[in-house]
Amino acid sequence: MTNADKLTMLETMLFPEETTIEPSIEAQLQVYLDLASQTILNFKYEYSVNGVPEELPPAYDTVQIMAVMNGFAQAGAEGQVLSIENGIHRHWKYSDMLEYVQNHVIPIAKVRV
Repeated sequence: MTNADKLTMLETMLFPEETTIEPSIEAQLQVYLDLASQTILNFKYEYSVNGVPEELPPAYDTVQIMAVMNGFAQAGAEGQVLSIENGIHRHWKYSDMLEYVQNHVIPIAKVRV
């Protein structure tokens, strides 16, 4: 899946009623995509003896998109796990994008002999 495909998918999921998305929102989503990609790569290949690849393997495209959804949905509420306001309770399953990645990516293990 190309980066443009991922951006279009995110825009459709986050803003289903919008026909055009503001350039500032597109730029923000692109930053989230880049950050999610680096987070996945660094977590997955932290102990790899071959180093970290330049590009995200296609198997992690959906993890990247869903991590962005989690991060974008909680923008402005970083660090907040529970919110109670006027009888409305909000609780997030994952506290941030990093926690989502850590729950959906299995890191490569380092074997010591």
